[in-house]
Amino acid sequence: LANSAVKGIEAAGGTPLVCGVVTTPQLHWLVLKSNAGEGSFVEDYHNCLCEAYCKLADDLPNPSAETSLAVDCAHGVGAPQLKLLLDTIPDKYGIKNNTILVNNDVNACDENGDSKLNSLCGADYIQKERVLPRVTAAESDVERATKASAWCSLDGDADRIVYYLPSSSGARDVALLDGDRIAILHALELAKDLEMLTTRHGD
Repeated sequence: LANSAVKGIEAAGGTPLVCGVVTTPQLHWLVLKSNAGEGSFVEDYHNCLCEAYCKLADDLPNPSAETSLAVDCAHGVGAPQLKLLLDTIPDKYGIKNNTILVNNDVNACDENGDSKLNSLCGADYIQKERVLPRVTAAESDVERATKASAWCSLDGDADRIVYYLPSSSGARDVALLDGDRIAILHALELAKDLEMLTTRHGD
């Protein structure tokens, strides 16, 4: 399909920019830079995120060895790109050793030959079902993931992410850190503050 798109663009007199397999946010980044007349590559995207992360992490303590994050990549394009990003971040921050990638085989298929993309895993599944994803990974990574102190899940094209905490009882249910609800709570609190200011000053 990609090759057909390239041929169509060339036939119409255009110049295609072949980026390879990238996430939706990376595609947006590349389009933005291209429209601004700036040559940019996926590596520039990783370097930009790495620089921002390092600035933030410099003011925070490094994660302890007991703190780990399991990332459910939903067998989507975010898996290889997240691995590249982790490789970009300097080892001194400790994030690479404390992050376990699971469901990270973009070519994985079930016994019927159907893609495992978003199958019993991924951000939408977790949001709706509120349970841990089905995990496919190397045995050592599966074992590490079961002991992770926190989880997050990407969706297939990695433009959505949800964070959640596993049950302390060992059950499959999770405590979802619902970003939509958190945003609403912030908005309600801001509305209260504005109402109080309006009442106080009469404006």
